[in-house]
Amino acid sequence: MLNQKKARFYVVNAAKIARECGLGARINTVMQMAFFHLTHILPGDSALVELQGAIAKSYSSKGQDLVERNWQALALAQNRWRKCRCRRLIRTARIARRSSPTPRRIS
Repeated sequence: MLNQKKARFYVVNAAKIARECGLGARINTVMQMAFFHLTHILPGDSALVELQGAIAKSYSSKGQDLVERNWQALALAQNRWRKCRCRRLIRTARIARRSSPTPRRIS
């Protein structure tokens, strides 16, 4: 069904990007950039400019270093996503479903 609808799937390792930028497990900046970049809701670089402004406003009280690390995460998130083929995802899900044990009932 997903193939018939021509669904598109993208993957971004947000946790890895956040760690590289010194943000720990905080992936919100990475995911926001990936979302706006892939959906084209905001044209061109306006998503980057808007998100940079929001980051500066939200995190400036915590220091310029944190602001710059978030900006770095934005820049990396623009190019670190990749498109996945739908058939591969469906096959992987079927294999995972078959190989994972049924959870025990907890009373």
